[in-house]
Amino acid sequence: MEKLLNEEITEQIKEMLSVMKEEVNLVLFTEKDSESSKITEQLIKEIEPLSEMLAVNIYSLNEEQEAKEKYQISEAPALLVFNAKTEARGVFYGIPAGHEINTLLTTIVDASNYAQLYEENVIKEIKTISQPTNIKVFVTTACPHCPGAAINALRLAQLNNNIKAEVYEVHTYGDIGQKYHVSGVPKIVIDETKELMGNQPIEAFLEKISN
Repeated sequence: MEKLLNEEITEQIKEMLSVMKEEVNLVLFTEKDSESSKITEQLIKEIEPLSEMLAVNIYSLNEEQEAKEKYQISEAPALLVFNAKTEARGVFYGIPAGHEINTLLTTIVDASNYAQLYEENVIKEIKTISQPTNIKVFVTTACPHCPGAAINALRLAQLNNNIKAEVYEVHTYGDIGQKYHVSGVPKIVIDETKELMGNQPIEAFLEKISN
């Protein structure tokens, strides 16, 4: 398979990752004979050498039962991005390509504690969420508005242990998209029953979670 990232894109990614402050883990689950798993694995292997702050672990979903249970992963490809000092609470299901490479790279930099993610009053409100909360965001790689919604969900999971975020690329996971009646993206589903459409600001997420 030829390289996914050309020289120009590679240099742009290297520059973006150069601001990382702390080590970030990338944990990828793949499935044998899955084309999307092969592409995602190649993409991660091309990104890995672009920063010494990245630590990559790749597991087979069908063979690595202990890792599968630890990270609570049921589908592949699935990619977790998290600070090496914390636990993983956000997962990207599918190929983080097209516009979604922005989601991946922003989440890596976020996880490295490069900068404060939101205003202090917003962070304070996020940290008051005490009930277990699940956020699903449905995206496509061709959607320019999807990274904003996905990044907000993944940031919420980074900032509060009670929140789990799952981003689904619906062309890879069409069955899950159908289950949640996804007819447009980005679609946000909170705790299975509350829904938002579009690239919503963080305040809209917080309002839905609290109501």
